[in-house]
Amino acid sequence: MKPIYLRTARERKRWTQEDLEAKSGVAQAIISRLERTPDAEANFTTVANLADALEIADPRDLKFGPDPKRQERLSA
Repeated sequence: MKPIYLRTARERKRWTQEDLEAKSGVAQAIISRLERTPDAEANFTTVANLADALEIADPRDLKFGPDPKRQERLSA
């Protein structure tokens, strides 16, 4: 997971890591690790729960960053 995308999405909502924990069910310690560790891995359920809480339609956007090609396909 790209730490910058998770942190940016969370900060856009003006949430703390604890807020995101409460809304996603993902432990704050895991959120912290994902935000600070560039090569941190997360399973699909974790990514999906975080994306759902952050109102990100495609969990891949949270894990890999926005993909303009994927966005074009979704809006077509």
